[in-house]
Amino acid sequence: MSSPFKIPAQIKKSLRSLVYTYRRKWLPVLLACLFVLFSFFPIPFPQVFFSATSNKVLSPSFIEPVNAQATPALCATPGRDGVGTPAGVINTYYPGTATVAAGATSIPVGASVGAPTNIAAGDLLLIIQMQDAVINSTNTDAYGNGVGGDVPPLLAPPAPQPPTNGASGFISSTAGRYEYIVATGPISAGAVPIRGANGSGLINTYFSAAATATQGQQTYQVVRVPQYSTSTLGSATSPFWNGSTGGIVVYDVAGNLNLNGGAIDVSGRGFRGGGGRQLGGAVSPNTDYRTLSTLAKNGSKGEGIAGTPRFVINPTTLALFDNTIEGYPNGSYGRGAPGNAGGGSTDGNTNSNDQNTGGGGGSNGGFGGIGGRAWFSDLPTGGFGGAPVPAATNILVLGGGGGAGTTNDGSGAGVVPNGAGIFSSGASGGGLVMLRTNTVSGVGTISANGTSARSVTQDGGGGGGAGGSVLVSALSNNLTGLTVNVNGGNGGDAIFAQPHGPGGGGGGGVVVASPGVTINSSGGAAGFTGIPPNLNNGALAGSGFAIPIAPTAIPGVGSGASCSAPRLVLSKRITNMTRGGVTITPSGSQDFNVFNEDGIANNGDNDPLWPDRNTYLRGAVNVSSSESGDVIEYTIYFLSSGNIPVTNATICDLIPSPTVFVSNAFDTVGGGTDLGIAFANSTTSLPTAPTSFLTNIIDADRGNFSPPNSLPPNTCRRSDGGNLSAVDNTDGVVVVNLVASPASLPFATASGIPPASYGFVRFQVRVK
Repeated sequence: MSSPFKIPAQIKKSLRSLVYTYRRKWLPVLLACLFVLFSFFPIPFPQVFFSATSNKVLSPSFIEPVNAQATPALCATPGRDGVGTPAGVINTYYPGTATVAAGATSIPVGASVGAPTNIAAGDLLLIIQMQDAVINSTNTDAYGNGVGGDVPPLLAPPAPQPPTNGASGFISSTAGRYEYIVATGPISAGAVPIRGANGSGLINTYFSAAATATQGQQTYQVVRVPQYSTSTLGSATSPFWNGSTGGIVVYDVAGNLNLNGGAIDVSGRGFRGGGGRQLGGAVSPNTDYRTLSTLAKNGSKGEGIAGTPRFVINPTTLALFDNTIEGYPNGSYGRGAPGNAGGGSTDGNTNSNDQNTGGGGGSNGGFGGIGGRAWFSDLPTGGFGGAPVPAATNILVLGGGGGAGTTNDGSGAGVVPNGAGIFSSGASGGGLVMLRTNTVSGVGTISANGTSARSVTQDGGGGGGAGGSVLVSALSNNLTGLTVNVNGGNGGDAIFAQPHGPGGGGGGGVVVASPGVTINSSGGAAGFTGIPPNLNNGALAGSGFAIPIAPTAIPGVGSGASCSAPRLVLSKRITNMTRGGVTITPSGSQDFNVFNEDGIANNGDNDPLWPDRNTYLRGAVNVSSSESGDVIEYTIYFLSSGNIPVTNATICDLIPSPTVFVSNAFDTVGGGTDLGIAFANSTTSLPTAPTSFLTNIIDADRGNFSPPNSLPPNTCRRSDGGNLSAVDNTDGVVVVNLVASPASLPFATASGIPPASYGFVRFQVRVK
């Protein structure tokens, strides 16, 4: 009598091969229980993404999510960049070119800068909002955060000193918001396809827009993140922030990060200082909080989360850069401090621009300091210090740039003139470093300090740059041995016998780190004036921020360390069928001796770490029919394709009705009796033939067969998490310990390498 052996259509799509991923700390045993004829018994553990319901041949079957205790983290490809020795610029940076909404699976980007490595599928990426803040831009002491009434009238001492943050800050901001994402392919048509942590799109919306009359520019960038298996700290750095990209060093280590005396340094690579310009004055009040750059007075505001002023200083060449637009609403000059940027100075005598107050310091975790008072009138019209950005794990920004001092003489330190007032420029803030690793060893340093403003003689000094931000997360130990420096830069000196306005100090930066790290996050000192320069003349130091923040709930996809896990790929196929001792291929069935594509994208069969599929993964995924007495041979191929070895892995395969296990299938070739299971795994070569034959009884070898209605080993589980019982075992169970000797399966590092990372289990059944 003929008995059809077609695979149910509902299970064809996902049950021909199955991937199991689990975490070492959660699962002491990986158990793969499979139903014959491609009906798989699922593993009821949190890290299994999909499984099938239990079904016999010809019964309907449906794919459903496993009822997990925790949602599995989406991961990129931990360790794909190999052993890391990061030096120089290691990241590739892409500017966002349009606003992208939460839930989006594609991000529009422009031309890259930095490392020449292009984005590919499986890459880990960082998307981060660099600038976006709403400020009050009125010409009042409510400038910045919209809160007025805290700046006293302009009077010479002993009148009250204005508060360092009197007219500064912002009303609302998304700057510093970020998340880790995974690229699902290369950039195409100016956009990179991605998946977010929720398995679909972005968590947040990211804004990109040019400056308008009501708000400064909104910018975000996408950064390719190297994924190292292990790494030294190295000497990585970043390009200087250029208004759209740069300023960030970020990489991921699945294993150990050996600090090894290394030093990452992004000091001064954050937001830029306001550019100093020698100006002759314009008739207007000396009380302004913001003025246009086209007026010949005052000093430029620094760059920060709220935008980019018209004039900034190139931190490498000291050249003045003209952005051609104001960049801030209602003007980019004057003492008001937008966001975390230092305010430019407002001169004490704007008609001549010759009383030379100092620029305000930039900010991050701590306040920037106010710039010094005017020469001659001693009025407190120096630039206000930038306001801190509330520190949090999910908000990380570049250090704010300092504001420029006013300059009519264009002096430098001991040089008159020096070339158009460039030495009165504000200084750049520190950049951003983000590292995630499993463990840390050794001693090393990460620096993201703000830079100090330069000295002048009879002009106003620039404000210091703020310290940047550093995130370092170690999953399995602490950061003892790591020192992080995020100090603010000093304000510029005004070295002249008659006191002028020195610059305010930059604020300290922010550190988000696991325990054990040593942190230096002091505010920069205020500049000095006089000869010798020992007076601050009203300039104030920036404030520090030395309290580390625990790196909890880092947004986006998991780190390589959290994603590091054994991964066992199983592919079950029919590799032979005999009738009366003669091999047959029923009409309409696939060839047993070649690889047959199952037509399912991203299936276990498609893992690139398999040996050549055409010669190794042979077998049919579809058999049209069978008859009573036919013998069917099944082969379960396995591959360790994670990034750590597989341990404690057992395959339990239930024999389906209407078949019986062939207990002596390999007696002849194996030279023994009761040899019903064949096993293949080799440390030296590709095992196309079995390397050992296993008895059906529980003995010293790695396999056994539990007869029908007997109690299977307690390593065999049901989909609900309970042990497989005798009631469940209606037709017998093939049980094979994959890691009996050696004690683990090494993970594959390339196709078919090492040979011990893959193999197969083989047995036969007879149709009743």
